[in-house]
Amino acid sequence: MKLSLIKSNERVDDLQCNGLKIIQNPTLYTFANDPILLVNISKIKKNAKVVDLCSGSGVIAILVAGKSRASKVFGIELQECMADMSKRSVDLNNLNDRVQIINDRIQNYNKYLDKCSIDVVFCNPPYYKKDCLKTGDNQVRNIARHELELSLEDVVRVASELLNSKGEFYLVHQSLRLQEILFLCTKYRIGVKDITFVQANNKVNPHLVLIHGVKDAGYGLIVNKNIILNNPDGSFTIDVKETYNKKSI
Repeated sequence: MKLSLIKSNERVDDLQCNGLKIIQNPTLYTFANDPILLVNISKIKKNAKVVDLCSGSGVIAILVAGKSRASKVFGIELQECMADMSKRSVDLNNLNDRVQIINDRIQNYNKYLDKCSIDVVFCNPPYYKKDCLKTGDNQVRNIARHELELSLEDVVRVASELLNSKGEFYLVHQSLRLQEILFLCTKYRIGVKDITFVQANNKVNPHLVLIHGVKDAGYGLIVNKNIILNNPDGSFTIDVKETYNKKSI
């Protein structure tokens, strides 16, 4: 392991697939299982060009590069500390030839990428609206969780502008914002083709939704079987374990 890549307060986590690892700093922000579930419902064609919006620690970009035959994966992350950490994770996994982290607002994507040039766009964006912000001194976490620097509409609009016709969009978000997501996808020419709800256990309502959309797609929507995360004893279900152990997408 390249120990020189690890800074104070950071740790290296095993992504449990193909030897992939990621650097995280729990004093700033750490990801949950949401982006891992999103990656593992996707299908990436050989030589695809992929973009991860709001890429955070780079987990989606690294998993996509490690599990697929995508030719190039771009992660766009606003916060400098997170972008720096994700660049070092890319180096740690020897993926510099295929993964590029861009430290900028997603709204500025056209400084780096052409419109209609991307095959697949992922996003695990901030879930909460600006007016839901609770007072806290961890600004990195505040920006990661709340729409302080972008809106859900920005996410969908940028995804649509980046995608080529029939390009694919994968989004994870709170299920309570599903109506808004469907409206925005329609507005920006992304046809939602698959919806998968995620619930903590079989006694509660879903709290997350995984969206798969296709730009310029026709009508036709499949609602998949819900993903249940935990057994009654709190352990992961078989479905989740199989998802985590999926070697390729």
